[in-house]
Amino acid sequence: GHLRLKNIAVDKIDKEGRYKGVPTLVVEILSESTRSKDMLKKLDLYKQTGVREYWMADPKKGCVTYTFEKKKIVDNMVYKQDGNEYAESTNFKGLKVALRDIFL
Repeated sequence: GHLRLKNIAVDKIDKEGRYKGVPTLVVEILSESTRSKDMLKKLDLYKQTGVREYWMADPKKGCVTYTFEKKKIVDNMVYKQDGNEYAESTNFKGLKVALRDIFL
């Protein structure tokens, strides 16, 4: 099934359907070619620009989630396919992603 997020600011979407502004949640699927950039540079970039939650999903190793407040990491969780059934959002209550849908 599909999850519909109720609190999306429609006024932040331009004529081409692109979101303008700082998103609350960013999800990155890590690949070998961008892995270090996503884990270091993007983590710092998102933290500094006001993103509130960042998920790094590595199809081979697990999913790490970070929650930011006032440009600081206030929480992080590691989800592994063998130990967790779902990864959950801290900002969107009820948003859960089945790990079997992330990991191959």
